[in-house]
Amino acid sequence: MTGKILDFECAVITGGAGGLGYAMAEYFLSLNKKVILVGRTESKLIEASKKLSNAPYYVLDTGSVEDIPAFTKKVLS
Repeated sequence: MTGKILDFECAVITGGAGGLGYAMAEYFLSLNKKVILVGRTESKLIEASKKLSNAPYYVLDTGSVEDIPAFTKKVLS
């Protein structure tokens, strides 16, 4: 898969510690893209980060809408 859909530098991947999110992170890293893992469980994020070239991660429950603006500021800085 190529083209405009993969024309980005960094992907923020929710659920990045397992399942589909982990698979997407692995795929994007194979394309030399940067990834930031996001999830609710730090221990799972730590393990995923280790397996994925020490990708940065943030603990966040995306269901807590009030926490998203602060998270966005962190990621952008």
